[in-house]
Amino acid sequence: MFNESDSVFYVGNNAEFIRRVQSRLRDLSGKDKRIPPIFIDGIYGSETREAVRAFQKAYKVGEGGNLDQATFETLDRVWNLARRADRLLGYRPHFNDFAGNVIRPGDKIDDVYAVQLLLRELSLQDDSFFVDMTGIYDEKTVSAVKKLQKILGAEDNGIVDRDFWNSLVLLTELSRKYK
Repeated sequence: MFNESDSVFYVGNNAEFIRRVQSRLRDLSGKDKRIPPIFIDGIYGSETREAVRAFQKAYKVGEGGNLDQATFETLDRVWNLARRADRLLGYRPHFNDFAGNVIRPGDKIDDVYAVQLLLRELSLQDDSFFVDMTGIYDEKTVSAVKKLQKILGAEDNGIVDRDFWNSLVLLTELSRKYK
């Protein structure tokens, strides 16, 4: 897959690997508007290169659309995090399932993925809600939560409690309905 001397993937090598990269990019394009959707054909052509370039820019890894080891590892990690969040949201976790029934800044629990994915869905209407899928309730996620709390007229403390969770779920469901 990768040339050991410079860690750059060369066009024409291993079509199955390219399909896997393309599949991950296409999956992510449905969740991250910064990544263009692509066709899965097993060819590392201009469309794939442009999607890789967009991914690299969005996630600050690699450059120029060259698929190096660091870019692939980041793509794989981000894709796995997104799949994990999808599984969490596939059953729309009930707030009582959350550890301690509250999510606080600094928490590193699976439920944070669900919050981050819902915020990302809202980011399709307002970029300021875009957060990275880290599973860590980091400062960027806290900031997005506080902004939404303020919009909703709630105390902007950054804590995800039952009321905020229910509002977040409702808003994302409405945003899907009226896309």
